[in-house]
This record gives sequence, C-alpha cells and structure tokens, in this order.
Amino acid sequence: MRLRAKKESSAQAVVAVINSNDDLVALLRETLEDEGLNVTTAHIREIKSGREDLPKFLKRHRPDVIIYDLAPPYSDNWRFLHLVRESFGDRGLVLTTVNKKALEKTVGRTGTFEIEGRRSDLSRVVRTVLDEVKKRHR
Repeated sequence: MRLRAKKESSAQAVVAVINSNDDLVALLRETLEDEGLNVTTAHIREIKSGREDLPKFLKRHRPDVIIYDLAPPYSDNWRFLHLVRESFGDRGLVLTTVNKKALEKTVGRTGTFEIEGRRSDLSRVVRTVLDEVKKRHR
C-alpha cells in the first residue's frame, strides 16, 4: 500500500504513534515510513506510569500528527485521553482502536479508526495522516 504524499509535504513531517500494542506500533511505523514519514513512538503504559513524560516527548519530537490508540477498558482510557489531550496542542490527532463497536458503546460516537493488526486495515488511517501532514506543511 503506497499512498505517497508529495515529497515536499512529508519530507520533514513527524508522526507520533502512541499505542500499547508492540505489533501495531511496528506495523504503523513500517507503513508510515513506507510513505516517507518520520515516525516516533511511545507506549501508553509508559505514559500512564510516568516513565515517559508526554509533554517532554511531544516537545522533543515535535510531531505534526499523533496516532493515539484507545484500548480496553474504554471508559478509563477515554478519560485518560481527555486528561492528556491538552498536551497535544494543535497537532493533528488520529484515533485508533481494535474494537470500534465496543468503544462507541461505552463512550458514544467517535471518529476512531478500527485496526486489527493487518496492513490492509491501515489505508484509511494512513490517508488521514497524509491529509493532516499536507494541511500542516502548506
């Protein structure tokens, strides 16, 4: 899957993948790097535990777009997202989950993308990320 962004729009773009699943982190990294994007990652468990300071991570890497995963328990992680969201500033935010139906049953409608660990799941996520990058690099 190649959705190539224009070189000038993605050459300096950074995407932060914040997730708790190592396999999905690796899959997202590989897919986004194939599109010419720079990728940095953080694990949600490290942020929650305090081992990774989210504001410092964001300041250090200066991502244009953040892909943030919402995992079960959905109500807890939805609240956590709202607590840390202020750290994101005006960066693009793309939400993912492995079970959109269960998430939305718990928290209501969201614009979250469902990904189950297959590269084919990622085309809409990648397209959305590339659109956000283009907006920020005009």
